[in-house]
Amino acid sequence: MAGHQHVGLLTDEALLHNIAHGCEDCFDLLFFRFFRPVLNMAFKIIRDRSEAEDVVQEVFLSIHEQRERFDPSVGTARTWVLQFGYYKSLKRRTYLWNRQFYAPHVDEDGDGRDPALVQPEFIQRSVEEKEIVEQGLASRIYTEKCRTERDHRTMPCFPQSRAASNYGVAAF
Repeated sequence: MAGHQHVGLLTDEALLHNIAHGCEDCFDLLFFRFFRPVLNMAFKIIRDRSEAEDVVQEVFLSIHEQRERFDPSVGTARTWVLQFGYYKSLKRRTYLWNRQFYAPHVDEDGDGRDPALVQPEFIQRSVEEKEIVEQGLASRIYTEKCRTERDHRTMPCFPQSRAASNYGVAAF
């Protein structure tokens, strides 16, 4: 379509108007403006990147097929595009849910554990995180005990060291 420039300064509504009149360059601009917001919204709803990318393709295919249906008196172009993304994402999530996509992994060994969580990297990371949490809790418990004992003035409070064991204080 001649008669307009593709400098990216067109409003979203003008882009949709030009798309309705056959301008493929305007459709490219609309895609580049909205693919990321639609992808982010789809991912938040579906929680799977490849499925969210499929939804983005469906959204822009639907927009291209229904390009004449946009009515600026009803709402903005942004709202129109994002509503496509929202409803397509919800529809895909329902589709995936009905096909057990979100179900836990199959327990092949019969031991009740999720196979995805038994990977060596996950186990190592879990052990390290558990140790960090336990150290943090022990430090907090020790600090709270020291405050309590200091407030009651019954016993001096020492850090976790040999000095603590010299005074019969258990090091946490």
